Amino acid sequence: MHTTREFYVGDAFNNLIRKIVDLEQQTVSIQVLSDEGTEFCEGGELSIRAVPEVYDVYEFYIENTLVQSSAANTYQTANLAAGVYNVSVIARFDTEVLTSEPVPITVNGNPVADISIVGNTTFFEGDSVIFIASQADSYLWSTGETTPTITVMESGSYSVTITTDEGCTGVSNAIEVTVQQFSAPPVVAVIEGAEKAC
Repeated sequence: MHTTREFYVGDAFNNLIRKIVDLEQQTVSIQVLSDEGTEFCEGGELSIRAVPEVYDVYEFYIENTLVQSSAANTYQTANLAAGVYNVSVIARFDTEVLTSEPVPITVNGNPVADISIVGNTTFFEGDSVIFIASQADSYLWSTGETTPTITVMESGSYSVTITTDEGCTGVSNAIEVTVQQFSAPPVVAVIEGAEKAC
């Protein structure tokens, strides 16, 4: 005699539909719910779901390490460092155990944004300083410029956002630039007709 389970699911019109499944003929698999799919940047969220939702316990594993065991068939995390991970799930009901095929997940690292400085950040009017961003695939300075190098001639705070081909970004610390004005020369007054001191 086969083990069956009855459950209800909602259709597109929010109507409940009764379903009966044969647990002895079922498998379990993983669906990736993240908007970015199976590849995203460090700090992005991994969101997965085990299907079908008919078992008693779901155990989620990342690289064979148990990260969640409960009746919930979903798992989310945003704490994965850069790397490639195999994600899998084990479903349990009564004495039966079902194991999914692993799903590879790629987490791309965020670039480190640094600014090299050629010159001094404090200088007199008419001079300049050059900022060079660390290597990346695209650049966006706080000035709106999109080149790897910019020349600065005005006071202000300057930073750069760099982006890799994978769409991962890094933001530099801000650098303050101070432009000083030359002091006006002293005014020497000459009074005509003044008597010279003896």
